[in-house]
Amino acid sequence: MRAIHTCLLLPSLAFGFGYSEASCAITTSNIFWSVDLTVVNATAWDAIIPVLEASAATEAGTLIYDISGNGTHGFIYERYVDAAAAIEHTETFLANFAADFTAAVAIDAIKVHSAVDDRDLLDLLDGLGALLYGPLTLKATCDHP
Repeated sequence: MRAIHTCLLLPSLAFGFGYSEASCAITTSNIFWSVDLTVVNATAWDAIIPVLEASAATEAGTLIYDISGNGTHGFIYERYVDAAAAIEHTETFLANFAADFTAAVAIDAIKVHSAVDDRDLLDLLDGLGALLYGPLTLKATCDHP
């Protein structure tokens, strides 16, 4: 099995371990979620990763788009500036990448770790079967050597 880990932190003001000042400045308007996956077609999974990353890189409101996996399971961590940015990303994904993505992986869980009060975003997330956990404690810091 081939382990993969890519991390796309935007904007690209990288310092330290690839983190950016913008990605470390956590606010209560940020939307965070993680996606747990089972890889069903490794070739398709390997092919869709750079496509998803390239798309996320064009989205002004995407702060973090982090993918890791071991050949049989995958994990995506996503963070957006606010609900509008999360909606933009999700609508882009559904319109352009959902078919190829679901041919590559089975989604085991989408876990939202934010206080989501935007009705349009809640409707999108509900349609994807997302689990709402509520906000993170936001006590972490990004002090990297």
